[in-house]
Amino acid sequence: MGGVGHLSSCLEDYLETVLVLKQEKKAARMRDIAKHMGVAMSSAHSAIKRLAEAGLVNHRRYESIELTEKGENLAKKILDRHNLLTQLLRDVIGVHAETAEKDACAIEHHVSQETIRRIMEILPPEKNPAEEKTLKNIEPGKSARVVRVRAQSRIRKRMLDMGISPGVVIRVKRMAPLGDPMQISILGYDLSLRKNEAASIIVEPTD
Repeated sequence: MGGVGHLSSCLEDYLETVLVLKQEKKAARMRDIAKHMGVAMSSAHSAIKRLAEAGLVNHRRYESIELTEKGENLAKKILDRHNLLTQLLRDVIGVHAETAEKDACAIEHHVSQETIRRIMEILPPEKNPAEEKTLKNIEPGKSARVVRVRAQSRIRKRMLDMGISPGVVIRVKRMAPLGDPMQISILGYDLSLRKNEAASIIVEPTD
């Protein structure tokens, strides 16, 4: 029972954060990890030290944190697990898309590997990521429906709080002069998203 690799839910979130920062910023520095997690630097240092002791990250003072091969594989499994649970709740059980996303966030750290394997057996495979379209690719003046948010749990929760959840239609209004950020319209109000945030939102065009 428990999360992937028997890490605590808190350490799983830290591991996800390192992966996401590496993808978005090419480097995962301690101050950025603390900011993403909403914790003090001392708490981030303590968690990264524990991940290093587990052989999941490498960290030298004043340098960025690097995932080991084992750590990277584990972080990817954590994200995959969330997406799998969301798909099960939404497409098989029939839970409303927004509720499915929130419930997956709540239970993803407490599901056994046996359960995950059985879910994988009954669910149809999702599209290859290379075939998926993200909000980043939608042109100004066009709209798209959110399919899912492909980001680590804390970022997913923040986007849900902004109203960005599966089934919601987003209209891209304009791009900043240098292409970042982009302004979107959602649920009757406007907000701005960085391109790296928009790249984590999987969508299907509506026009």
